[in-house]
Amino acid sequence: MSIPAMSLGLPPDIDAEPSAIESGAETLDGICQTMYGRAEGLDGQFTNTAIEFTDLVSWDISSASAKELESWREAGVALTNGAAVLRLWAEDIKAYRLVRSELQQRWETAKIIAQTRVDSPVVSASTSGRSGGFAEGVVDAVTSTKASRESEEKTALMGLACELALEHDAAWEILMDQADQVEKDLREGPSEKTLERLVDSGHLGWSWAGVLPDGEAPMEEFTENATPGAVNVWWNSLSQSDQQAAMEDYPEILRGLGGIPVVVRDELNRDYLEELIEGNLGAAAVDPKVGLGSLNLLGDLDLMREILKDDDKFLIDIDPMAPGGGAAVISTGNPDLADNVSTMVPGMLNDAGGMGVLVGRADDIHSSMNGNDPSSENASITWMGYNTPFSGGWSPGEAANDLNDFQEGLRATHQGGSPSHNTVVGHSFGGYVAGVAANPDFHGVPGDLDADALVLIGAPGASVQNVNDLSVDEENVHIIQGDDDAIETARELSGMASDGFGTALHAEEFYEDPENPGETLGNRLDPEEDTGHSGYFEDEESLGYLGDVLTGGRP
Repeated sequence: MSIPAMSLGLPPDIDAEPSAIESGAETLDGICQTMYGRAEGLDGQFTNTAIEFTDLVSWDISSASAKELESWREAGVALTNGAAVLRLWAEDIKAYRLVRSELQQRWETAKIIAQTRVDSPVVSASTSGRSGGFAEGVVDAVTSTKASRESEEKTALMGLACELALEHDAAWEILMDQADQVEKDLREGPSEKTLERLVDSGHLGWSWAGVLPDGEAPMEEFTENATPGAVNVWWNSLSQSDQQAAMEDYPEILRGLGGIPVVVRDELNRDYLEELIEGNLGAAAVDPKVGLGSLNLLGDLDLMREILKDDDKFLIDIDPMAPGGGAAVISTGNPDLADNVSTMVPGMLNDAGGMGVLVGRADDIHSSMNGNDPSSENASITWMGYNTPFSGGWSPGEAANDLNDFQEGLRATHQGGSPSHNTVVGHSFGGYVAGVAANPDFHGVPGDLDADALVLIGAPGASVQNVNDLSVDEENVHIIQGDDDAIETARELSGMASDGFGTALHAEEFYEDPENPGETLGNRLDPEEDTGHSGYFEDEESLGYLGDVLTGGRP
């Protein structure tokens, strides 16, 4: 056999196509995105996508996954991890093929060099005056015949082939080990070693992998960029002991972080409240007789503690140093376990120190929800989480984004087989903030308020010209406003009017269907009793209407 005809003799390449595997990973990502959406018929989609997932990976994962994928969040983790594992497997195949290609290239180059040596001309030499003779005892290339040189080169090539074969066998063994691990990872979830590889390769963020990074990657970096959904996936991937360690190491971060379960935030915030009251936080402590914020002289931390003595209260957030009198979020009922969740956004001139009155209103709303739907678990939240006007640093866009983030966090931490029915209730200026949160055209605000219904009570406007401009379906938008509410006067005196607040909520053009003039959109309640601006929460008709809306009884 000639040198050019010599073969390295590597075994057949692996029967796999990285591009097809990567396409499968993209499909899994698409399934995951569909599952995280809220499309109609999602249960049926899940059944179909679960079958597709099984067919896609071509391993018997269906029986093992049936018990594990009990919720959308768990399914999302499995799909995300599966996609990452497939991408890593595609890279492993590419890495093996790169080694294989380099070995083949080294072999072909060696053959060319060997053949060049064989084909180089024989150089004659003259020694001791004898033409055609050779120096005695001297053996070099010129004394070799072409045949003998070819034989020597072939022998050298066969030795090289053995070396290259050994290198290939090592690469092949690594690939086969990786193949076995891929199968196991897809069946059981990524191993700790695989998670490290996925993080190092960039296919999973350490938040998804459920491991805190070593060295310089701080917790703050994750929490500043992660969505509540990613935070919740990370949290649930931790063992109980790791969760406890995180609570001990990062209480100041976790207690206000969307995606952390309410019971965890409640525990951390109650501890923080006690430290505030005891004055153990140094410069961060606030005089309990002054209140939660520099502009709040009415409420105090002791009152906050009294409110929380009720078993059904959860302190979801507290920030005494937030501008505008501090921030606080308290829920009556656990929203993570509730079938129906109401989030009330108070108006201006309220702050965290006035939570006694605000939580009292939330309690009345909660009672109305229970009366309307006693068979369901209900939660009523007071969200005093934004900086109101006249307190310095007011920004409607910032307030709306904070509200959107909070609503997204409620979705991420909710437990159970189906999502809760969530409603945002905005009173007075809080209604304007809620409207901005649902306004896709408001500068700097996504406007995709994650709520099933929106109730605006005595609001100066919703920042839009028509109810149809809101991201919440108009059939699920409800306006409660009495004739004796002075908000209309306040609206005009503010100077913002239609330029800032949008169309007045009592105006016919706010409800008129732009495509079918004469037909109305949305829903409106005009209480029969005089409510003024703040009496809606004592008005039986208004509370009854709220109880119906908040438990999904009305469009």
